[in-house]
Amino acid sequence: MSSLPNCGARALKLRDGNINVSDKEKQTGLLPQDLTYMTMASQAADFNVCIDLFLLAQHYIDVATLSTLTHTTGGSLYHYLPFNPMMDQDQLLNDLKWNVSRGQALEAILRVRCSAGLDVEGYLGDFHKPPNSPTDLYLPAIDCDKAMVAKLAIVDKLSPNSEVYLQCALLYTTTDGRRLVRISTLALPVSDQMGAVFKGADFDSQLAYLARQVAVTVPGGTSAAAKDLIMLRITATLAAYRKFCATSSSSVQLILPEALKLLPLFSLALHKSPILRPDVRPDERSLWLASMIGSSCGRIMGLLHPRLFAVHHLLRSGSMPSDGALPEPLILSSEMLDEGGLYLMDSGADLLLFLDQSVPDQIVQELFGMPNMPALLQTPQPLPLTPQDTPS
Repeated sequence: MSSLPNCGARALKLRDGNINVSDKEKQTGLLPQDLTYMTMASQAADFNVCIDLFLLAQHYIDVATLSTLTHTTGGSLYHYLPFNPMMDQDQLLNDLKWNVSRGQALEAILRVRCSAGLDVEGYLGDFHKPPNSPTDLYLPAIDCDKAMVAKLAIVDKLSPNSEVYLQCALLYTTTDGRRLVRISTLALPVSDQMGAVFKGADFDSQLAYLARQVAVTVPGGTSAAAKDLIMLRITATLAAYRKFCATSSSSVQLILPEALKLLPLFSLALHKSPILRPDVRPDERSLWLASMIGSSCGRIMGLLHPRLFAVHHLLRSGSMPSDGALPEPLILSSEMLDEGGLYLMDSGADLLLFLDQSVPDQIVQELFGMPNMPALLQTPQPLPLTPQDTPS
């Protein structure tokens, strides 16, 4: 789609694109302007039709309304805004190829079950949940790039030193037509010691749930309410840890549980993300909201706080670590950058390669087939691949 659908059935209007929205002003521009799009998405999901959208527009295209089609049908939303045919053609072709070749399941039905004492309170993600189906989620398509959150509630007293059980069952059709069931079962220990609870906390899951809650709160609400939600969650968690696990520490000292020591950092990153920044256009904000609701834990962490790796250190050593693990990421500060360095940044959506102006000529020649950095800067974009990097 390359322009706003502004004529014919379900035509959309050009809404106010004001980016100077105050924290206390309701974000009505992030709500769908035509509810029939939601009805159309629900009808498509009832017939197991998955909708993928590729947005190639130059200007406003009302992502808030169009994203309901992918959100309800389990589809993917690809965006290139503003679209530049010269710069974006490789990315577009790669996304098209990945969209049809990645591992995915069709006509899926998902249900999460749990043992006595627990109950599933709700879900967050890209799925269709008909009113007459209190327990099942309908997924016209689900792929390896999607993730969902199931919120559990304790409805009865649990016995310490026992176990609770969670089970996720997915009935789906493979791309070659086979109807299969995949069942994942998890046993978790029950403890009445708060120290054990904080020690076993999963930071990635907590961050993914918090980001999804914010993404659901912002459309139609205010940025101030979303920021208050973040602050409430962080302060409640840290206050509980101080009250039950660190009573002997000084009242003016910031005490963080080891498993959640990065919680303040990522909450600040969430504050500074395009979801809550005031200087962001509605389409860009809607794209981020869609990413937060349906992305995996790893991608959400990358979107909020990118990882930076020093590639020139690997080139000097001549090999990757023996265990195949990635090197330790650097702190995102200019003080960590070396003169003549080569860095790879994982932003959760893209991999960006940064070259210092004084990077050695040998590295430039091996990577890009150019004699030196000045010649590389004068090369028309996009850069050609060297023969050893060209896929066979």
